[in-house]
Amino acid sequence: MAAPMQPEDGYCYPTTEEEIVDLVCYANAKNLQLRVHGSGHSIPEASFTDDSIVLISKTTAVRAGKIKPKDQTADLRSLPNNINVKLSKYHNILEFDDAQKTVKVEAGIHLYRDPEDPYSTEENSLLYWLSNKGWALPDLGGITHQTVSGFLSTGSAGGSLRHDAKDGVQAMEIVDGTGRVFSVSARDPNTDLFHAALVSMGLLGVVSTVTFKCSENFNICGQQTCTVMDEGPVDIFDDTPPAGSEQMGLSTFLDQNDYSRMLWLPQKNTLLGIYGRLQVWHANRVDPADDFVRVPFTLFKNVNEMMLYSFLMSLLGNIQDMDKVNEIMDGMRSRFVELSKQEIKDNNPDIPDSDAEQQAEDNAENMYRMIGIITALVKAFPYPNVLDKLLPMFSTVAISILAPLDKDNEPGINFTDTWWQGLPMDNQADDLLVPTTFTEIWVPLRMATEATKALKRYFDPFDLTPHKTNYENTGKNAWELYASKPSSAWLSMSYSNGSDEWQEGAFRIDPFWFVENADDPRAFFRPVWVLLKTKNIPFRLHWGKILPSMDDTAEYDWPKILVEDQYSKLNDFLTIRCSKDPNGIFLTQYWRHWLRIDNTC
Repeated sequence: MAAPMQPEDGYCYPTTEEEIVDLVCYANAKNLQLRVHGSGHSIPEASFTDDSIVLISKTTAVRAGKIKPKDQTADLRSLPNNINVKLSKYHNILEFDDAQKTVKVEAGIHLYRDPEDPYSTEENSLLYWLSNKGWALPDLGGITHQTVSGFLSTGSAGGSLRHDAKDGVQAMEIVDGTGRVFSVSARDPNTDLFHAALVSMGLLGVVSTVTFKCSENFNICGQQTCTVMDEGPVDIFDDTPPAGSEQMGLSTFLDQNDYSRMLWLPQKNTLLGIYGRLQVWHANRVDPADDFVRVPFTLFKNVNEMMLYSFLMSLLGNIQDMDKVNEIMDGMRSRFVELSKQEIKDNNPDIPDSDAEQQAEDNAENMYRMIGIITALVKAFPYPNVLDKLLPMFSTVAISILAPLDKDNEPGINFTDTWWQGLPMDNQADDLLVPTTFTEIWVPLRMATEATKALKRYFDPFDLTPHKTNYENTGKNAWELYASKPSSAWLSMSYSNGSDEWQEGAFRIDPFWFVENADDPRAFFRPVWVLLKTKNIPFRLHWGKILPSMDDTAEYDWPKILVEDQYSKLNDFLTIRCSKDPNGIFLTQYWRHWLRIDNTC
């Protein structure tokens, strides 16, 4: 049996459902693995075949779940077996039903343009078409680079107890492990298959099409504040603050806003007067108006500020190795010039392209001159053993960039925006300049303050005296806090049967990790997982983000703790998985480990 197509760059790029079927049938006949890779916002183990992961781990660095482009082609094209698929050329709008307000799309369509996918454009994205149509989805995540199928299959969600993008999914068509196409629908009286397929990590088959039920267009209006912890609008440690407190309880805040998220910066340094701060972002829906004017929220003031933040985070993570810092910065230079040029043209549309290019190069020259001076001074520091004491100085500046405190006469920043441009507030952080990864921890909403109190004690294990910091436990980056409504999808991290401890929804805790840090992120995340376990706070981890190492088995049985004990419909899901993929072509060692699958069926 001949291969249905040859990989172009290590991936197969089907353009039709028939070509997807052919690839699956070939893999099934040849006993090969087949996995679909979306936009790369999941860790590689979640989406690549086993042989790909072996080569990736030996020959490349992984950044925010992405393989560096210069390495990925050579790696994957050298593989004689198994099939890695990208749906980048399978991205069409198939049907608009104006009467039902539904849209049917091919599964490879991106929510919005993915700057790292050459086949992705604004004009072939779902949000472009919906915005022109005057329609909306219930919610979006913090970014919109993902493919529709990747976003749904991993259970990703935005920050809301009222709305969830999965609520808009009406139907899906999936190519199972034998090459048969089956359909699932939220309107089917037997919805078990739908609830199993909605979040299935590609283990039931290759998602081919998705049909969304849309609503009328809406805008959002909101505010962001940044204060020291005790002065903020929300008490993240209490649902019922004491009488007389001007702070709102955590559950009240999460419940009364359509959309919300918080960035907790718990870093402390008594010498420099840093005692932790909280950035609070919240928004509510408003009807479109003829006089509407976009006043968007801005994560960074400009590209220079984003680059400076990236440089400081590189310093913080590699304080003993300035050569490494310079290497990291050199790898970002072309992207910095590209974004600087685009910013210059956005601010001055009439500027000639050559002038914008020259200004961007001049800007980069100035930025890199400053970077070179600082790294040279640090490298020449005569007492390398005390370099770590410089961390608070650099951290202070980095925190001030990411979360500047509100001015007394300007409490907070107000914004108004369209739903599709305003909800993904993290789109402004470029993946290559600010490469970030994290573990995404979901706890029952009713136990949210128990979790935040446990973290507070973990961050402050001693009374801080001058020159003391708590960076070892807090890390040097922000901790994102937000919520999700309960879901009926069996393997959603917020799944609830309606009467369990998850019935109010989930509270999410994301400790950010700058990918270029020298240390292992799992070594930083693991004590937090252990903390929640020892405090008897149940938790689930996002399927596409960092989970414990598969080798981490001596002390804790993580598959039992995180999967078997947390998903009551797991066995039902595995039964359906077996029926849809009897030969296990979608199974990798990673998924066998986490779902405890010893045999294919």
